[in-house]
Amino acid sequence: MLFRSGKYYIFNEVGSSIWNIIKKPLMVKEIITILLDEFDVDEKTCEISVFDFLSRIYNDELICIS
Repeated sequence: MLFRSGKYYIFNEVGSSIWNIIKKPLMVKEIITILLDEFDVDEKTCEISVFDFLSRIYNDELICIS
């Protein structure tokens, strides 16, 4: 994906799923619940991955958190 910043972003399977999930505003816990149903992963690993991904795209100003 190319954004106005001129940066390209390529997400792995989980990142792509999160990106599609957050098209509508959700709480982080809701995102984690959806991913736990979709992927074979334990809850702690999922939480860490979600927070890491959201932090990175927030720092790159791709999302806003309210």
